Amino acid sequence: MSFDRSNIDNLLAEIREATEQVRSTTAEQARERERFGQESRQLDEERAEAARRGEHGRDWQELQGRIDRGETTLANVLSGADTSPLAQRIQDVAAENLVTITAEMAEHDEATGGERFSELNEAFADLRASMQRAADAAQHTRDQLR
Repeated sequence: MSFDRSNIDNLLAEIREATEQVRSTTAEQARERERFGQESRQLDEERAEAARRGEHGRDWQELQGRIDRGETTLANVLSGADTSPLAQRIQDVAAENLVTITAEMAEHDEATGGERFSELNEAFADLRASMQRAADAAQHTRDQLR
């Protein structure tokens, strides 16, 4: 393969295009994370309100009262830092739910071929291929200059 200026310019254009695709995909994922964060905060508040009303059972109502009084946090309960019997009961249920959710996600990824990551993986593959061609061109040029 011969590398002249137009080949190098084409390779650089491919790298720029692949880099832009990665940036675009990354930016979209950042926007998605922000939206997810906002939705999560809203859902957390809705969960807290429901817990205060006792809609998730007595344990959750009691836990929410402890959270509201500043005695613990949900993070401390779920991480195990809160070792109270109430926290242990909540952890046990959360662990059971996590097993179920993880299995459902694995089934979804298997059924869809991991589609939630495919666009980003394709963008990185294109970028790697373009960069490899550019590296090959640069090596060829160095070899020609020797």
